[in-house]
Order: sequence, then C-alpha cells, then structure tokens
Amino acid sequence: MKKILYLIRYILYIKFNTKIQSTGFVLLQKNARVIVEKKGKVIFGKNIVIKESTIVYAKENSKIIFGNNTSTGHHTEISANNSIEIGNDVIMGAYTYITDSNHSYENENLPIRKQPMNIGKVKIKNNIWIGRNVMLLKDCEIGSNSIVGAGSIVSEKFDDNLVIGGNPASIIKVKE
Repeated sequence: MKKILYLIRYILYIKFNTKIQSTGFVLLQKNARVIVEKKGKVIFGKNIVIKESTIVYAKENSKIIFGNNTSTGHHTEISANNSIEIGNDVIMGAYTYITDSNHSYENENLPIRKQPMNIGKVKIKNNIWIGRNVMLLKDCEIGSNSIVGAGSIVSEKFDDNLVIGGNPASIIKVKE
C-alpha cells in the first residue's frame, strides 16, 4: 500500500509538473512537498529520496538541482531565491536547513521584513554527509568527500575532503 501511495505522489507532483524535471524516480514520503513558483525550477537526478515533512521551495526565477542518489533527512527545508545545487551521493540528516538568501538590515528606519533580500548561491558537491540540524546559508560551498557535523552553521566555502563543524563552521579534520 505504501509503495502505491509513493507512486501516486510521484505521478501527481513530479511526472506531469512542467516546473519539475526528473531523470529517475523520486520518492516523496508523507507530507513532503515540492513548491515551485512561476519561472522557478526543480531538477531531480536519479534515486532521490525526499523524506517526510520536507519542503523543497523554489521561489520565482530560482532553481534547485539534485544530483543522483541523494536523500534529505525528515523535516528538512531547502529554500531558493536564486540557486541551490546539491551533488551526487549526498546524505542529509534530519532538520537540515539550506537557503541561498538572507534579509538585509542596512536601513535602520525600515523594518527588516520590508528590506531587500541578499541573494547568493549554495553549492554542495558530491559524496557529502550532512549531520542533523545543520544550516547551510547564503554563498556557502561544501567540497566533495566531506562531512558536516551535526548542529553546524555553514556560511563560507570549504574545499574537498574535510570534516567541518561548529558555529560558525570551521575545519575539524582533513580527510586522507
């Protein structure tokens, strides 16, 4: 019965949605949502698992790209105003948050919510393990073959073959 529900979700949300492309099967678990605003785009590779209560949100004129063999943890949120690229063989822990933008706050006379967004990009390369409760913020990049420790807040670029963690994230170990 569960497999039938997953297949129905795939057909309704992915297969016939022109704003969502897929080169293979995408498993959308219970309460997982893919939201695409006008001129936004979500591209899924092969063997994608979007776990329960996850939100993938491509806002107007933005794109989110998933490589092959990638899975989110449950209650993950991925929100793009511009571009988020997630490579092949990426594993995300529960409650991961990924965004390519934040609010500006330069004008003290204007409420923050009325100020323009600072928009950048996020790039997560290949073969990465992202621990539970990690936040990946605007303009960060995670190099291939890396691990991001649980609870980390990442806001800068990191090379390949690293273990990073903390708030703000820093290099814990270089993998050999």
